[in-house]
Amino acid sequence: MNRSQLREAVTTRTSRSDLADLVNDAINASIEEIARVHRWKAFIEEISLAISTDDLSKALPDRTQHVFEGRVIAVSEDDEDTSYAWPIEITAKNRVVKRFPDIQRLFAGIPVIGYVESGTLYFYPKASQDLTIKLTVYTMPDVLTDDTTQTPELYLDQAIIAAATRDVFASIEKFSSADYWDRRYLRELTVGIREDNNKYPELRGDPFSRINRGVPIEPYLDPFNRGET
Repeated sequence: MNRSQLREAVTTRTSRSDLADLVNDAINASIEEIARVHRWKAFIEEISLAISTDDLSKALPDRTQHVFEGRVIAVSEDDEDTSYAWPIEITAKNRVVKRFPDIQRLFAGIPVIGYVESGTLYFYPKASQDLTIKLTVYTMPDVLTDDTTQTPELYLDQAIIAAATRDVFASIEKFSSADYWDRRYLRELTVGIREDNNKYPELRGDPFSRINRGVPIEPYLDPFNRGET
């Protein structure tokens, strides 16, 4: 649905056609609220950051909310067609500072650890050459700026409508109606989260384990074997 359709739905539920600007604001606030309560797969993407020699940090794109993982890609100086990759650990700032309290004085190299603060990725060691850091990130959706802008592909239009209706009723102090639409919103949100989780179900266990549980192993390799052959 686009913003015009959402606003019409909210207006119908509130019977207040005179609050178009308030409804628009409530729709955008609802989208941001929904994006924050669950990490929707539609908003997970891979980005690339170009890093220059001696860089110690790089600003993340606007509306980046969370960094899941990262890899450093370096091109061989001997062969421009050959590239190498290393994982970079994204962790808490205190862990990095505790291990490397004076990063500026340390030798340059390939970044192996980093943290995010105020929309910027800081890493150690500083880059010894131009390289690329690829990150998997969760990005907040853009707000709806005009009536033709479509909502994100989240199959959650009914949750957006319910949350916006709740906020409009709350703003005009009809709190019992706001409570009702909050319950409707939570119900739609729960269904949406369940559908999103089922879209790509999490794997249990390590799919890359070298031990295949379906294949017998030699007794002396079995840590639970108590002398049986």
